Amino acid sequence: MVNTVVKKITTALVGAAMCMTAFVSLSSNTGITAHAASNEQQIYTFLTSNMHLNNAAACGVLANIEKESNFNPTAMEYGYTWNTGAGYGICQWTNYPRTAKTGRRTNLVNYCGNNGYNYKTLTGQLYFLKHELETSYKSSVLAPLRNVPNTAQGAYQAGYKWCYSFEVPYNYKNVSVTRGNIARDKYWPKYNKNNNNGGNNGGGTSVTYFKKCGSGYVSIVDALKSIGADSSFNYRKKIAAKNNISNYTGKAAQNTKMLDLLKAGKLIKP
Repeated sequence: MVNTVVKKITTALVGAAMCMTAFVSLSSNTGITAHAASNEQQIYTFLTSNMHLNNAAACGVLANIEKESNFNPTAMEYGYTWNTGAGYGICQWTNYPRTAKTGRRTNLVNYCGNNGYNYKTLTGQLYFLKHELETSYKSSVLAPLRNVPNTAQGAYQAGYKWCYSFEVPYNYKNVSVTRGNIARDKYWPKYNKNNNNGGNNGGGTSVTYFKKCGSGYVSIVDALKSIGADSSFNYRKKIAAKNNISNYTGKAAQNTKMLDLLKAGKLIKP
């Protein structure tokens, strides 16, 4: 009798545990998917607004980042740890050799530390990506991406080029073809919908920019005032969040980035 009761209780507990496991798994996957989608949108906006890439070029980058990290800034390369040289972040930056003290992963950490960013965040990694493209990869990657036509074929070219010259994974020649196809067949239809000038986000919602300020301004407050915009700290905090400047506190580096965007006519209104 006691054994029968114990078996029934054990069975009930196991069943409850299985149900709970299923629930946690479902909730976790849903959260991850939603997080990836949000990061994808932020990356797209950064590429088109801050980097001035057209839709097709942005689609090529998205196809690669999806395969490298699923848009997760804390993604660690499978099969490795930090100490054994894992690739890290949205682009899986890696030192070479893996255990070397210097390299692209170390550059990510150092750049973010020197410029007021956290290397584990999407914002920090996007600004490091911009830095890499405008320095080490200016002629080999950035220039070709800025020259791709804003078409489905342009998306393919961008996806192929990014993989071939920037990511360079194992078997990169074949992988580059695959990622070009993903850019053309998955991301181009999504981001080209009702959006042919690179100025909107993937959902077709219009992005509105502040008008340019004069090039001589050295203060974001004065620059905003010059175009008749609210220059209060609270409003600047909203502007910063809209333009991927996280944890805005009014630091000089944050204000400079905001001012540079305003001068270029690429500062997005909240």
